[in-house]
Amino acid sequence: PVLRHQLRQLYDIQLPETVDLQKTSLEDIHADIARQIKLTEPGVELRLQSKPQIELIHQKAVQHLHHFQRRRARQRSAMPLV
Repeated sequence: PVLRHQLRQLYDIQLPETVDLQKTSLEDIHADIARQIKLTEPGVELRLQSKPQIELIHQKAVQHLHHFQRRRARQRSAMPLV
């Protein structure tokens, strides 16, 4: 409800309160929102992402792994030898 209200107030974009995905496809919803955006903000483009961006997800996972490894190496080097 908050996003729907904000988009209506700021950009006059009307979102439905609920969506029945058995009756309405995501492509139809996307087309309707894209049409409304073009009317109010012609420089903004809305893209439908039907597949996850695996490369981006992989990059983030590798980045998290590297951060973990660096933290772990610092913790080990800070430990006193017994």
